[in-house]
Amino acid sequence: MKTAVLFLTAFLFLCLAEVVASQLQYDNKCSKEDAIAAEEEAPLVKNWDELYQSFKPYAPRCDSGSIAEGYSDSVGRLLVSKWEELNDLHNLILTDDDFRRFVFRHIDITIPAATLKTITEKAETRCPAGLEQFCGSIKAHITNIKD
Repeated sequence: MKTAVLFLTAFLFLCLAEVVASQLQYDNKCSKEDAIAAEEEAPLVKNWDELYQSFKPYAPRCDSGSIAEGYSDSVGRLLVSKWEELNDLHNLILTDDDFRRFVFRHIDITIPAATLKTITEKAETRCPAGLEQFCGSIKAHITNIKD
């Protein structure tokens, strides 16, 4: 029993250390100017290409706190308002796995429940032809964050 507790404690400590190290990496590389620009830009993107253009310079370094909330707001808003352009998002994530992880990371609990419900309904009933697996991934991700 003691071995299991020690193992679990060590595991949790390593996980926490990785999170802290990751956060320090972001904080050390995100200049004040970049943070200001990203915070202003993140919630204002109007389409998937603009989100991608914002992701490239800022997200790898500045994706935390209010900046991350702004990106989550944009991802949720675009999934609802630009659903007919889902193929554009799909094409972008096919060419950039970091962007795919970024988009799915920002489908999160900061997005209002009503918005997540609308996205789930669109994934179930209005999935563009050929994107069924992608829609299923979106729906499954939303289901997992709700649980």
